[in-house]
Amino acid sequence: MDVYRHDPVAFLETYVFGGQPLSVRALGFKLFYYHARTEPWAFIWPYLRNLEDLRVVHIKRRNILRTHLSRAQAERSDHWVNASGEAEDYPPIELDYSACVRDFEQTRAWETEADAYFAGQATLEVLYEDLVAEPRAQAARLQTFLGLPRRTLVPQTHRQARLPLARAIANFADLQRQFRGSPWESFFEDGLAR
Repeated sequence: MDVYRHDPVAFLETYVFGGQPLSVRALGFKLFYYHARTEPWAFIWPYLRNLEDLRVVHIKRRNILRTHLSRAQAERSDHWVNASGEAEDYPPIELDYSACVRDFEQTRAWETEADAYFAGQATLEVLYEDLVAEPRAQAARLQTFLGLPRRTLVPQTHRQARLPLARAIANFADLQRQFRGSPWESFFEDGLAR
């Protein structure tokens, strides 16, 4: 932990990328847009961009309202990962219109920034909704991109939010009305779908 706290690049080189068994053909980690933005971790971004054999898997969502909802639920429950696969029953949560707008705009800006930042690297865009809808096809696509033989993959984590948006968001109808005619209107079209 001392290396991680004081020299994150050395941590990556030693504990993440270094000393792997020969059987390991690819490895990686999740890096959110807002992670590693302050010292000493900010060095991670240019370090990754300068890796010659880096392959970036950029996971995006068509409907970032679901991301906003998921984050709000996780903040309220302090439960960030579902490793059991059991459905989690969260009570409906009220979302603030202005906070949604800020989050939607910030997320799209981060996506654009990340695309530009890693433009020189091999990148595969994966839509989360496609990953959920067709996990085998998307896993095959990922394995091909990473130069790996195709294997059946078993997820280690599961979706947390499974309720339709209209049931998970207490003020869904109000938000749907407020966002009508906006660039974000489509996020509310699947309110009754799973």
